[in-house]
Amino acid sequence: MKKILFFSNSMNIGGMEKALLFLLNALCNKGYDITLVLEDKTGPLLQELNPNIKVREYHLCKSKILYFRKAFNFVHRFFWSLKYCRKYDFSCNYATYSTIGSRLALIASKNTALYVHSDYWNYFKGNKEEVSEFFVQQGINTFKNILFVSNESMESIRKIFPEFSSKFFVISNLVDYADIENKACETIAEAKDEQKEVILFVGRMEENSKRLTRLIETFSLVSKSSNDFEFWILGDGSDRDLCLNLIYEKGIGNTVKVLGEKINPYPYIKGADCVILCSDFEGYPVVYNECAVLGTPMVTTVPVSDSFFNVADFAVLVEKDPEQISRVLLNKVYKKIPLKKLDFEKINQERLKMLEKIF
Repeated sequence: MKKILFFSNSMNIGGMEKALLFLLNALCNKGYDITLVLEDKTGPLLQELNPNIKVREYHLCKSKILYFRKAFNFVHRFFWSLKYCRKYDFSCNYATYSTIGSRLALIASKNTALYVHSDYWNYFKGNKEEVSEFFVQQGINTFKNILFVSNESMESIRKIFPEFSSKFFVISNLVDYADIENKACETIAEAKDEQKEVILFVGRMEENSKRLTRLIETFSLVSKSSNDFEFWILGDGSDRDLCLNLIYEKGIGNTVKVLGEKINPYPYIKGADCVILCSDFEGYPVVYNECAVLGTPMVTTVPVSDSFFNVADFAVLVEKDPEQISRVLLNKVYKKIPLKKLDFEKINQERLKMLEKIF
């Protein structure tokens, strides 16, 4: 039985965390000995992990006293290394941005992977030096494998590190289609106005990547031109107040419902007429899979693909411009998308095979 270690931040509700949950459960069901190490052992998704998965916490000292913090973390890492050095057949830093996750993964096994879940070229606004510095800090030269969730995110990094191309692989998220379909049948408390189209946003309330300002501006433009729509927002995050203030300033509180974070977003996705994403960048939004499973069309600013999935088969791809996005919504172009039917069971098996080759 191969011993596998994954490092991540927490198991709070989020696309990356839900993808990790299903991946770990799938690997556990195949007989792997799985250990999950978290910086913060919290989150409702912990309860959904297979009980055979060992969950540990690696607590970083965050004291404001610099020398104490550095000394504590150095000693902690030293003793952790003594206990777990080369104890695993495979180790992976699943939370790309976690520097300590990369260091621990590189200690735990000779067979290592860094999982890249975002489009870091756009995250750093095309600054080659900053992108390079980030990945060097994470140990791109030391990891045996660098895994990406989409062709687009891989190609943007290949331009900077062509010398590492041989260890670049695109292995996107597994899709828990049965769970999505089952939970989508649950009843929601919110009433839908059957005379109106529901446009739904699902995600973190975070301006930097999700561009809430673009989202709310789009809602405002549509609301000024038509009474045929209402807008639902599912999620929470650091920029919730920014979002609420924008809704108030635009005077669209009567058409926008901010529903907060939902552990089960699937009935909302199934019931929506369209899901919208106005992000500047994404690696591979998990909501794309959810929409594909439930047959809900999308309007999005983020094109992604891999060997099995192309968002263009499920969405209207638009420029990052509220005027254009609003025209697409007003003309209900999303109703004309011939949604492609995918065999997610086969896709999951193929993606698992790709991972198991790396193991």
